[in-house]
Amino acid sequence: MEDYTPNPATAAILDAAMDYIDSVKYKVGLRWIFYRLLQDGYLTGKSDYAKLKSICSAARKRFYNGWHPSTLVDEGRTIAQSSAPYDRADIIRDIHKAAWIYPDLYLDQEAVPFLIFEAATMSGQFEYFAPWADRAALRGDASIPHKWNIAERCDKLARLHALPVHVLYFGDLDQKGLQIPRSAMNDIFEWANPNTEIEFTRVGINPGHEIRFNLPLKPEKPDTFEWESLESDDAGMLINEGLSGIVDLSLIQERIDTAREDTGELRQEIRNHMLSMP
Repeated sequence: MEDYTPNPATAAILDAAMDYIDSVKYKVGLRWIFYRLLQDGYLTGKSDYAKLKSICSAARKRFYNGWHPSTLVDEGRTIAQSSAPYDRADIIRDIHKAAWIYPDLYLDQEAVPFLIFEAATMSGQFEYFAPWADRAALRGDASIPHKWNIAERCDKLARLHALPVHVLYFGDLDQKGLQIPRSAMNDIFEWANPNTEIEFTRVGINPGHEIRFNLPLKPEKPDTFEWESLESDDAGMLINEGLSGIVDLSLIQERIDTAREDTGELRQEIRNHMLSMP
């Protein structure tokens, strides 16, 4: 493989981009990196996005200085994998790992949150800040089957917990970013069971957030703002603000911690039992 030796200016951009990637505990996409570089002066405007895409592509393909083909998140492309050999001895050895205790996180809560967001590339961010909550990326205008599945999930959550479902939405502040959730929720409201109570709140980006978080303008359009332009801590703040308006986050975390401890004890009991079998 031919070595990749970028010029000093390009190397500085790639090194800064890798620092941003390493600063968070979830995978990010190119647009998230673009905004970090734009805000810190490594890039000057929307015309630099194509340049950034090109140099990051070269760095990933040629494994430059820690870059790798899997460094940035991919939007939904997966590989269907065949099963590896797994025999009786393997099952006896590992069966305890399948034991999980799932607490009722919404006991004594007022509603069940359902996080819906526009950008699929930020799935890792929402998983990181709210791994216990139901989540769905719309990927722009959602397909009819995807909206139907969301409506069905709302029905199931409402039946399971005997509570209203509160949809929290996170997306861009532009004409399309306002239209996408309206269109999706119109169908979700219509298709959900009439007995399912669904509430909707747009958490962000909302007017005023651009000032609160000092957001740069969306490169392609004036006077618009993109979710990926938020710093990681600011995105987490908005996610937690939306959730804390619906549920007691400390109570949920307490139940998660207790279930994790109970799961560990249960697994040890199962493992001891399996190892004692002839």
